[in-house]
Amino acid sequence: MRQTCRRHDIVRNPASSVRGKELTEKLASRQDASCEYFLYFCIIMSKVKALYHIVFCTKGRRMTIPPEYKEELYRFLWRKIQDNNCKLLRVGGIQNHVHLLIDLHPSVALANLVKVLKGTSSSWMKSDPRFRLFEGWAADYYGCTVSPEASTPVCEYIKNQELHHNSRDTDDEITGLYRYADLRYDERDLR
Repeated sequence: MRQTCRRHDIVRNPASSVRGKELTEKLASRQDASCEYFLYFCIIMSKVKALYHIVFCTKGRRMTIPPEYKEELYRFLWRKIQDNNCKLLRVGGIQNHVHLLIDLHPSVALANLVKVLKGTSSSWMKSDPRFRLFEGWAADYYGCTVSPEASTPVCEYIKNQELHHNSRDTDDEITGLYRYADLRYDERDLR
């Protein structure tokens, strides 16, 4: 059964949700399913978990993020993520790239969020003398969905960036991430 709210021009298929049968019965039992009732059960009650592992690198993957100020960068990114109604679960990285694990709000497009994060942080870092070597971010980024079950290992992976970069360079890491996500790697990616 499909229900339509003409006032809000919304169409939903309640039977496709977790509470679909219950909702379908409630809506079917009402001769005049009110707009408010419809919106409450079909829109407001929607739950989404959209976990993304995001990586972006400095221009040319140069080591331009001073280790002593990376926490300032992480706080800046965290505020911007919050400003966009998303949740930061973990942030980490080294001097030439940043890893984020976020829960993306359903109203936010990943590309738009990354554009905001890279654009605002780049402007801020270029104007801050503590980041005097920073020239900007690479044009592209890596983004891959993460299952809720995999979020803990991904958080640990991000947390231990400095440790595993003692034995692995950024090129190997990026290549591995692309392989994991079944993406074709080009050596010009994330540069």
